[in-house]
Amino acid sequence: MHIQSQAGCIGGSGDPLQLTRGTMGGMTVVVPLYLLLGSFAALIWLWAERGSKTDGGSLKMSCSACGGHIQFSAQNVGRKITCPHCWCTVTLRKPENLKMPCPDCQGHIEFPSHALGQKTACPHCNKNIILNEVT
Repeated sequence: MHIQSQAGCIGGSGDPLQLTRGTMGGMTVVVPLYLLLGSFAALIWLWAERGSKTDGGSLKMSCSACGGHIQFSAQNVGRKITCPHCWCTVTLRKPENLKMPCPDCQGHIEFPSHALGQKTACPHCNKNIILNEVT
């Protein structure tokens, strides 16, 4: 009975590199283990990076032109950037309450900066208004 060994398959892939069957067998164990450990290391590194960014202070503000939300690092406050939503130039600032008069009744309206551009009812006259920043 002429039964051929299945090891020829592994040895065949090492032939162009002139590797022995034992070396190829070892590599079939080591390479997947290396990739698995590398993947876990990358996940841990990304998790640690994400944690350090939130600890450093991630801020969110609304674009004064389109109302789109922009998230940025606290160290970039005061920097001028292009809004990723409408491409207008925006100065990054700490989120704070904004103020505006109602266009209909002139009542004082104070709202958080993340609500910029949203439609709401005036608390004084109940007319629908769009919250915008008065410059």
